[in-house]
Amino acid sequence: MSECNSEVSGSLTPILDRETPIPFLEQKQSTSAQLEQMSGRRIFKGLAIGASIAIPATLAFSYLISDPWVSRQHQAMVPQDFEKDTTLVTLVLFALRIFVVAYAIIATHVIGHLIGGLFGGFRFRSLKIGPLQIHRGFGFSVHRGPVAWLSGTVWMTPVKSDHLTPRALALLFFGSLANILAGCTLFLFPVRNLAASEFAVFSIAIGLINLLPFPSLIGASDGARIWRLLRGEEKGERWLALLRLHADLADGVPAESLSTEYLQKAIAVQDRSLDTVSGHVIAYLSAMSQQKPEEAGRFLEVCLMYAASVMPDVRADLMSTAAVHQARVRKRADLAEQWLAEIPGNSHLLRIRLQAEAAVLEAHDDIAGCIGKLEECEKVARLLADMTDREMILRSLVRWRFDLQAGGEGTPGVESTKPALLEEPGLHKSFD
Repeated sequence: MSECNSEVSGSLTPILDRETPIPFLEQKQSTSAQLEQMSGRRIFKGLAIGASIAIPATLAFSYLISDPWVSRQHQAMVPQDFEKDTTLVTLVLFALRIFVVAYAIIATHVIGHLIGGLFGGFRFRSLKIGPLQIHRGFGFSVHRGPVAWLSGTVWMTPVKSDHLTPRALALLFFGSLANILAGCTLFLFPVRNLAASEFAVFSIAIGLINLLPFPSLIGASDGARIWRLLRGEEKGERWLALLRLHADLADGVPAESLSTEYLQKAIAVQDRSLDTVSGHVIAYLSAMSQQKPEEAGRFLEVCLMYAASVMPDVRADLMSTAAVHQARVRKRADLAEQWLAEIPGNSHLLRIRLQAEAAVLEAHDDIAGCIGKLEECEKVARLLADMTDREMILRSLVRWRFDLQAGGEGTPGVESTKPALLEEPGLHKSFD
């Protein structure tokens, strides 16, 4: 794909150089076109996964319908005659119960991953349930995004590298195990409560579903990662390498000192996944730290090439990094301004916009203005609840300011892409 673009445009980095547009979510093909491109094996796999998801869901609904007590409770909570019996209070209580059950299932799954990770020798970094995010060091923040309200994430990094595969399997498997055990416990010790009955059934169903292999925009399922690790696939090795690299960066290891072996594994596979982007972002950081701007540009090009595989906030981070690279490394203020214009004006993206604006000012030789923007960016960064994120970004901005004041060019503050990208190898759960 990149070779084709290079031949047409004459550039090795056509997206970075604004000769080819950054890809967004691709338009879906017609069903007939998709079927023509699918092999028999892929069709069978899709049907098998669909059936595996449908069967637990069908059993769950069958239970809720067949159980007399549950049926009576549903009728009481959701009146059949909406015109006469339904009140605002009834609807609010019904919606509240659904959300409580959903969040309880998410929390159970995420805490299961946390327990599995601690059991496997992983270090806790952050945990998110819905919009609430808890960081190492008892920091709290509110997460915003398309999947913020009904999603959960745990981010853990390995303390050591030995026997990493079985320890990672424990981290992955304990999420579903927690859901299944919690649901079975309520069946063994039945509590005649409608919310508890719904939690028991759907918790087991969600636990089983998450053991199936399927991809999504917020990361591969637990089942997909487990399957890759058990089969020794390159994608599984890539994920393990990313975990190790992220741990090193979070522990303050300089990007230029990262393991070459892990870096090679992190970029060995290119596919439409978050792991591809995350691996090449780390490779970009490493190359820039080693003063290899051309190689770094090619790594950034790969990130931009697969921008359709990441969430909008991560794409915005990539755009900001592209603006900084064009302004500080290639001295192309015009291209940096074009990247800056594409960054959304959302308030939670203020820091990365300020970073891009600072780079553009530097490219125009407005050093005083650039330093002012960096100081604004530092103020925003100091409000970050995650201590690891905050320290990493502040180090980058301080070095950038020092380079300007010393009259040198230095390395761009590319570490500021870390908050959105470094968490991608974590474990995500969504009910959107």
